[in-house]
Amino acid sequence: MNDWPHSNYPISIALMLFILTAATIVNGNGQLAEELAIYAYYFLVTGVAIRFIELSLPQDTLQRLNSPRKLFSDFSVYLKQHLCFLIQNTGIMLKNLYGRLKSYLHKALFEMRVRISEIKKTISCGIKTCRYPGR
Repeated sequence: MNDWPHSNYPISIALMLFILTAATIVNGNGQLAEELAIYAYYFLVTGVAIRFIELSLPQDTLQRLNSPRKLFSDFSVYLKQHLCFLIQNTGIMLKNLYGRLKSYLHKALFEMRVRISEIKKTISCGIKTCRYPGR
């Protein structure tokens, strides 16, 4: 299978989906059969498009693409290692930041509660004495 063209994979999937479509029609599930046929068609179109690209490109294209593929693979390994390190450090930095801001956050929440209670007192006192126009 290593020497298979890349277009054979979606075409093979499409053929399997067409077989499943026939089986679902026999079982009487027309809605599922219709959806499977649509997906089979998409895979078939994809396979034919890939086959067309394979036939229109020069023969040595895949060999020329292997060196950028290796470079991309090396870069992704490098990126993965450094992103894990960055994520771990970000967690530590956020914990330190929360530790520093914790007292300020508690103070801000306390002040908000005090102001809300003052507003509630003002509203409850105002309701007793306030007369709404039109009532």
